Amino acid sequence: MSEASITSTAVRGVKLYRLPLYEDHRGKLTVGEFGTTLPFVPLRYFITYQVPGSDVRGEHAHRACAQFLTCVKGACTVLVDDGVNRAEFRLDDPRSGVLVPPMVWAAEFDHTEDSVLVVFASHHYDPQDYVRDYEEFVAMTAGTG
Repeated sequence: MSEASITSTAVRGVKLYRLPLYEDHRGKLTVGEFGTTLPFVPLRYFITYQVPGSDVRGEHAHRACAQFLTCVKGACTVLVDDGVNRAEFRLDDPRSGVLVPPMVWAAEFDHTEDSVLVVFASHHYDPQDYVRDYEEFVAMTAGTG
């Protein structure tokens, strides 16, 4: 048995999560409780899978929505960028997750053939919440890094 750990990163508001692991003769179990272990109670989730390894998903920021990403099968790399600092994290274990707060640019790439990425979102889908132009994003975040 292990405890959850949360690590801050150089990218504003981005945190890496290592969720608890429970293991016995029946197999392994990892768990996160929304509102306690995990940072918010989601209003939406989506799953990406069968993403060609050369394709990039995401490539946007949200004005208000936070997201928690975990790759429950296979692996992918998550890039996060606050307009000043940038980092990449390889999600290759269902115990690992990345919190992407509002106004952080994120992209997912380098998917393995079997990757299954689950994303929990703090808000319902709203196309007005998206910032899809990177230069606009940088201008909006100037002075906040």
